[in-house]
Amino acid sequence: MPIVKGKRWSDFWQKYVSARVPLGLSAVHISRSPALEIASGGDLVRLNGFKWSGFSVGNEQTKRGIVKDFSRESRRRFLRLIASIDKKKAGEPIFITLDYPCEYSPHWHVWKRDLDTFIKALRAKYPRAWGVWRLEFQKRGAPHFHILLWDGPVIEDVLHLYSVKKKRWIWVGDTKNSNNRELFNWISSTWFRVVGSGDAKHLRAGTRTEPIQSWNGVVYYISKYLAKLTEDGFVPEGFAGRFWGVINKDAFPIEYYKWNISEGEFYKLRRMMRKRLEKKFKKKIECHGDDGLTMYMENEECVRLLEWAISERGK
Repeated sequence: MPIVKGKRWSDFWQKYVSARVPLGLSAVHISRSPALEIASGGDLVRLNGFKWSGFSVGNEQTKRGIVKDFSRESRRRFLRLIASIDKKKAGEPIFITLDYPCEYSPHWHVWKRDLDTFIKALRAKYPRAWGVWRLEFQKRGAPHFHILLWDGPVIEDVLHLYSVKKKRWIWVGDTKNSNNRELFNWISSTWFRVVGSGDAKHLRAGTRTEPIQSWNGVVYYISKYLAKLTEDGFVPEGFAGRFWGVINKDAFPIEYYKWNISEGEFYKLRRMMRKRLEKKFKKKIECHGDDGLTMYMENEECVRLLEWAISERGK
């Protein structure tokens, strides 16, 4: 097999790929030969050995118990979903924060109902919108929601300003733009109506809508707001429910590719991937038997790694 040099990763996969795997579905569990699976245009790479489970990112079918915190496993599933998104197809999202007023319901099912009502209003106005939401609790005990939203409202005339309060440069939508004012007013008034606030201060400051100008910005917002564990944060007693979820999951630009490899190529790839992980985390990574590995890697790097692994094939 010829080694591909200087071509886009998609050209490589379209020529040599074994299979495309739809989101949430996989035929790899019936195969007992090792394979490499990647998310097209994303950063998720999965190397599996001889016991297959396949990709199930974003479409979990396993029945779980009552959710009472944002666990490390839940965070792992969330990050793998984000890493599976085709970045070029997705483009840049906007970031929405929804706060509650001073007086709010103490019942968690009311908070989830409010979020569901707001998302339905959002989808009615922007039918193509898709994204993820995350529940977080403030120190005063009040819940608030963060939403990362693609293919929905667009913020125009974005300004790059220095925030003295946050002590960093931020991107903001120019409020002199009439479309921006209309968008900001719609989001704040819709959330104000949904929660039945009645507090004029909440109408003015109960929401925040920010533009994100790059995928690095997406990573920043995820690490700062959406992927924080609850271990060191406040969670009210008696709360039970999901801490994150998806909006319009059928619209997510996620597609997986699978490449069948030999046993020797599997161990060759795993050894190199393990070394990369050890270098990144500065600790020993243990692999036993035919255990696979999952890691985050740019598609171009993944292709170079695969080319290296199969370089002896056909000689």
